[in-house]
Amino acid sequence: MGIVEEYLKNKKIKEMELPKLFIVKSTRLGVDKPIERQVESVREGVSYRIDGKERTRIDRYGLGSQYPYEVDMLLGETSTNDCGYGTGTGDLWQWGYFSSFSEDEANGYYEAELKRVTEKYSFPDYDVDSHNQV
Repeated sequence: MGIVEEYLKNKKIKEMELPKLFIVKSTRLGVDKPIERQVESVREGVSYRIDGKERTRIDRYGLGSQYPYEVDMLLGETSTNDCGYGTGTGDLWQWGYFSSFSEDEANGYYEAELKRVTEKYSFPDYDVDSHNQV
């Protein structure tokens, strides 16, 4: 992206007063500390959750060119957790992305998730906090 494009994108974000999201990535090998991501676009009403007669709007927050590229969140909620599953050779694994508008909430989730992953998956050859082999 050129200087002019970057300037125009930042100007649009500032004019629209778009929020920031704090993202925590979690896998069985560890938990990444929260990273701050700037919301670049908002698409309202991409879907709805229907619970009985109550219908709640879901908005999609675009985050640009880094994964996760977008986050879907229920109207009125301040956080969401998006989990995925995959399989390898005889193995099932999971990953999750917790997203929050609150840095404090993201830090609290990080601490709780780090404790859960450390207790559940005890790998003596891994440093769970950094995903690196010891």
